[in-house]
Amino acid sequence: MNLVLNCYSGTMFYESENTSKDIHDGYFIYNLINTTIEKLGEEYVVQVVTDNASNNIAASKLLDVRRPHIFWTFCGAHTVNLMLQDIA
Repeated sequence: MNLVLNCYSGTMFYESENTSKDIHDGYFIYNLINTTIEKLGEEYVVQVVTDNASNNIAASKLLDVRRPHIFWTFCGAHTVNLMLQDIA
């Protein structure tokens, strides 16, 4: 799983974690994102962007309870891609 940051300096790779043996449920995604926020400093994080898979939706709800001031947004490009696949 790759974590990428976007800031005034631009978009940059932050870290990668081999999660191939893990179950990617909402709790797993939440813990990964929450740990990353703690490493970066909560005051520097405004938004998390992921695709809209059900595990990410579950993780966004967990994060909203712990950090309600951080926005979790689902990727617009991924959403449009899903819509186009339905049309085709």
